Amino acid sequence: MNPFDMPIISARQVWHLSTYTPSGEWLPEHVDTYGKRMLQGYESGLKRTIDSLPEHLRIMGNYFWSAQVEGSPDDRARYYAFTTYHLQVRILETDKPKAWKARAMKLAMYAVNEVRHQNPPDMSGERRSLYQSQFLAEKAGVPITQFRRDAGEHWDWSISLLDKWVGQALGPVAKWIDVKKEAAA
Repeated sequence: MNPFDMPIISARQVWHLSTYTPSGEWLPEHVDTYGKRMLQGYESGLKRTIDSLPEHLRIMGNYFWSAQVEGSPDDRARYYAFTTYHLQVRILETDKPKAWKARAMKLAMYAVNEVRHQNPPDMSGERRSLYQSQFLAEKAGVPITQFRRDAGEHWDWSISLLDKWVGQALGPVAKWIDVKKEAAA
């Protein structure tokens, strides 16, 4: 086990903190368990790592975890629209019937909100779902019994795809953190 004890424990937190300070400034200094200090500049290469992600992952990651986007209602709306758009494009690319795609499209924006809610940068524990089945059934245009039986598949598919994207977006950031931790050890 690496003896380095870093206050930042997740890729989501690093993404958030790295976008919290204006460009050109540094993250706070970190202290390891032996009392040695890491020099400022810890985030060197992080922006390059995030910028190297495919467009849909970078946009989604910034919508979910960027402190800069969180602080700007205009940016939040723009990144939300881009993330929803990319999800809807993937829905349309599936080989499912038109009726399936139509229901999934109706639920796409709620799925984006749900996954963002479940993946906060502060690493808070399990959160209650934003939406009840009754609400989702109404938005999908089906009775609640049909939603539980059939239409829930659309919701689950969208959530699953977004969760996969979350993993793909955070993977390179987590690797970057591991490299920095090992270098400091």
